[in-house]
Amino acid sequence: MSRYKSVKNYFPLLVLIVLIIACIIGVYATKYIESYVVTLLIKTGLIVYTIYEIYYIISAVTIVYYVDDRYIYIKSFLNLRNVKVDFNNIRGYDIKQEMGVKLSGFNLGKMAIGRFFTENVGITRMFVTNDKNIMYFLCDDLSYAITPRDMEGMVMELKKHDISIKNQCHHKIKDSNLNRDPKFLIPFAISCIIVVLIVAVPSYLYFYEKLPYTMPLNFSINFAPLEMGTAKQFVFQQMIYGILNLILILCMYFAAQCNDKYYTKARYKYVIISLVTSIIFFIVQCRIIYLYI
Repeated sequence: MSRYKSVKNYFPLLVLIVLIIACIIGVYATKYIESYVVTLLIKTGLIVYTIYEIYYIISAVTIVYYVDDRYIYIKSFLNLRNVKVDFNNIRGYDIKQEMGVKLSGFNLGKMAIGRFFTENVGITRMFVTNDKNIMYFLCDDLSYAITPRDMEGMVMELKKHDISIKNQCHHKIKDSNLNRDPKFLIPFAISCIIVVLIVAVPSYLYFYEKLPYTMPLNFSINFAPLEMGTAKQFVFQQMIYGILNLILILCMYFAAQCNDKYYTKARYKYVIISLVTSIIFFIVQCRIIYLYI
């Protein structure tokens, strides 16, 4: 089995520096933001962002390509990337500098990890650590792109299997089945139900006069009330939160719809974002109602 290292550059270090700066700014900002909800959203966002960035930094830095008589293997540390490309599925290869448009994954300047749509190539899984010379494996359903340091050696491996240069490859665009996927519909429905509860629960309590006359409208990071208002103001505030969450759900739905024809799994990312956000707002509301009623 032959081993081919990927081309390295300084961009992972740049991403790490940006990540550290973003975390420092985020943590520093929470000390001056006297809002429990905003602070909670910032902390949640920082955690997700950190995990996301570290995942792709490790993947990019440790990518290695292996070749045997039948497969090309694309691997990284802890199998964060573990892809096997059959030589029999490769219809041709091309070498270019174009990376295309990101559908999902990570893209920063000269690095690209994830799924992209590239002109004359189609939907491509990118494992690119430098954009100077990108080798595309053109396949029927899904193409692949790598950046081996020894480009000539990889070309020889392809020629051993009678794989020649091909400048064009078109993939069939699949019809969207977004509305028939239970893995998408269930969290989407849960998000919608939670949004309804965010609006309905305080409205019900207000209508049946179960809310006290004064209710907290804003909290410190320690969940101590900073601003008090009437029960009517509290209900109106929760309605605004519900409407904002509904707008987010609709935006995520249409984003999933746009990407679904190119990359099916992207739909789950969008629906999870709306689900997590609505859960955060609902938990905060439940805590307020539990403490002040």
